[in-house]
Amino acid sequence: MVGMTDGRGSTGGQTATKTLGGAAVRKRSIPTNRRTVKQMAARNRLGTNTQAWGGLTEPERQTWIAGAPNFPQVKNGETIPLRGNTLYTKFNNNLLYAGQSVISECPLPEEMPVLILESITVAAGTPAFTIHVSEMTAPMGFTVMVRATQPYPPGRYNVTNKFTTVGPATIATGSDAMITEYTANVGTLIEGYKVTAEISLVNNTTGQKGVPSIVTAVVAA
Repeated sequence: MVGMTDGRGSTGGQTATKTLGGAAVRKRSIPTNRRTVKQMAARNRLGTNTQAWGGLTEPERQTWIAGAPNFPQVKNGETIPLRGNTLYTKFNNNLLYAGQSVISECPLPEEMPVLILESITVAAGTPAFTIHVSEMTAPMGFTVMVRATQPYPPGRYNVTNKFTTVGPATIATGSDAMITEYTANVGTLIEGYKVTAEISLVNNTTGQKGVPSIVTAVVAA
């Protein structure tokens, strides 16, 4: 038997690597490429908008470059300026999520109406995911976009990066039962676990999105 002193690369289902303890061989692992319908749709939207940026006229692109400072992004308390192409993609992604047509010129900043997510009803036995909002109907010209987390243990609190898009809500009499959309896009509810949901208003003309309203609830039996 010949000992290994060093090596790199994969062959025959084995990968040679170097560790703190020296050279080693392990079973080759192939990362999975998750290609769910929802993920593929998101990639297609991003690809479409990225390609469309290059197809704009120069005056159109300049409206986004000049307008980007009007729409800074706040993340973890830090204000981050956006580039023109990033803003273009962001607004048009919002419009495509809402089922609206994309735009080619940067809009002016606007004051967004307020819609509060007052509570959510979540249950596992007879599955339920229903949002309850502060108004009987959505404001005219806006789409209510809903995002939510998968069920997570009661002791966890930081779920900032765990949201998945549930879909646009059709608000009627102040609520919308969206268990079908939740199950298809997020997953199965688990009794005793927590779920956090948020709603945001998207302007159907400009793609601007309002400040999200967030609520957490424990999944009932």
